[in-house]
Amino acid sequence: MKTLCFQVQPKRVRGIDLDAIAALMARIAMSPDTREFTIQRGRGKDPWVNFVFTTRSMVRTWGRLESVAMRHRRLGPQLRKSSIVTCEGAHGWNNYRMLHHFDRHQVVDHLRSRS
Repeated sequence: MKTLCFQVQPKRVRGIDLDAIAALMARIAMSPDTREFTIQRGRGKDPWVNFVFTTRSMVRTWGRLESVAMRHRRLGPQLRKSSIVTCEGAHGWNNYRMLHHFDRHQVVDHLRSRS
């Protein structure tokens, strides 16, 4: 099992709909590949919300997040502008992979079908 963290930084998008995003993430987490799903919140000056998926198939989980969440007609633009998505690598979080970053200039990793 590997863990994927989909972090949303609400201050990056005015009027972001966190309730709708949480509902969408929970629907995605109902996949048979997802073994555990949690939501974590950071408060303070720069709040964040982590949607954490523990999954049997990182490729399928990320594929669903890309196709369902990131391309969602209404929420997709908000997510693309406000999120960072990372997942564990072969050595856990010691060599994590960056799958998406709101800053388009950041280099992102691509998952191979064996991840």
